[in-house]
Amino acid sequence: MPYRALFLALGGFAAELSQYSRQDYWDSSYRDGTYNESYDWFFGWKPSGAKDNGGMLELLTQAGVNSSSAILHIGCGNSQISEGLWQDGFVNVTHLDISEVVIQQMSAKLNFTNHTFVVGDITDLVFDAGTFDVILDKGALDAVFSAGKRAARKAIQEIARVLRPRNGLYIMVSYAEPS
Repeated sequence: MPYRALFLALGGFAAELSQYSRQDYWDSSYRDGTYNESYDWFFGWKPSGAKDNGGMLELLTQAGVNSSSAILHIGCGNSQISEGLWQDGFVNVTHLDISEVVIQQMSAKLNFTNHTFVVGDITDLVFDAGTFDVILDKGALDAVFSAGKRAARKAIQEIARVLRPRNGLYIMVSYAEPS
């Protein structure tokens, strides 16, 4: 198996809400403050209490991700994970989101880091093949699935393409139930 994958499913995929796959929805929502200054789907970087499932830091630690790994954080939004990665020493990180508004907000907020912030669509990634050791996905593929299986298939193909062959790691947290 050329890739390792770590999946954490948190429940059933509710209704197919195609708005979550649209750039205009996200731009408008981040512009008008729908998701406040920071919003984390499912859980954040570190647990604030016993019910937080350990946070993304624990998932990365358990998966053996080291601080020098080339990481692509897809669908980053304004999650605290972006800042948490920096604070805990992960230095080679690219944060990607379809919303230009949130990428501008996050790159301004974290302009003191060496992290890269990119506006992009995970169904058509601009990176070279095999660029990343790790891809973090906390609900991004769920949002793409809301546009249909064809879009999701393209996203999965792109994720596999930019992930380093043989030892690349895809960490996905999803609301969808595993089948």
